[in-house]
Amino acid sequence: NGLCFDSNGYVYVTDLNSNSIFFKSPLQTEGNPLIEHVLAKEYDGHPFKGPTSMSYNKEDNLLYFADSGFFENASLAPFDCSIYAIDLETRVLRRVLTNLSFINDICYDSTRECLYVAETFMNRVLRLKMNNDEVFHTSVFYQFSGRIGPSALTLDENGNLFVARYEFSNSDLDIEVEADGIISVINKDGIMVGEMNLPKLPEITGLYISPKKRENL
Repeated sequence: NGLCFDSNGYVYVTDLNSNSIFFKSPLQTEGNPLIEHVLAKEYDGHPFKGPTSMSYNKEDNLLYFADSGFFENASLAPFDCSIYAIDLETRVLRRVLTNLSFINDICYDSTRECLYVAETFMNRVLRLKMNNDEVFHTSVFYQFSGRIGPSALTLDENGNLFVARYEFSNSDLDIEVEADGIISVINKDGIMVGEMNLPKLPEITGLYISPKKRENL
C-alpha cells in the first residue's frame, strides 16, 4: 500500500496482508537477486493493524509510517490508528501519535521539518513537529468540511501542500451525475490558496508532483 526510498537507495514497502514493512537492498548482481527483509511487524509485542503510507526524513534518517489497516474496516475501530517513526540507523521504533481516525497518507516537509498527516474521517490535515528534545507536537494544519476527507498528500517546491479530498463514486448508484475530484492547495501558513477540479474522478488515492520545474505548466 506504500513505498519509498531512503538516501542509500533501499526500497521500503508496506504490506497490509502481512501487517509488515519490508525493505530490499539496492545492490543486485547477476544470479544474486534482491534480498527482502522484514523491518517491522509489531510494536511492544502487539502486531500492527496494517501499515499504509510512509514518508522519509532524510536529515534524521527516520522512516515515518501510518498504521491504519484496511480502509473498509476503518469504521470498526474509528480511533485506533497510529503514526510511528523508525530510526533506520539503530532500528529503534517509536510510536509518536495514536488515537487517530484512519490515516490515508503522510508527507514529510524537509524544509520546515514537519510531518503532515491526512486524518481522513476527521476531515483534516494534522502537522507534527519534533523539538530539540525529540518530543513531537501536534496541531491541526487545516480543517475541511464536506466530502469524506483527505486521502493523499504531496508538496511542491514552494512548500504548498496539495491535498486530495476523497468522495465515494456514484457510478454504482442510480445517480446520473458523477461526483468530481477535488485537490485543494494549502500554503505554508495553512491557508487554502486554490483548488483543482477533476471531472468525474472523486476517489483520488495518490498524488505526486515532479521536482523538476517545467515551463508553460
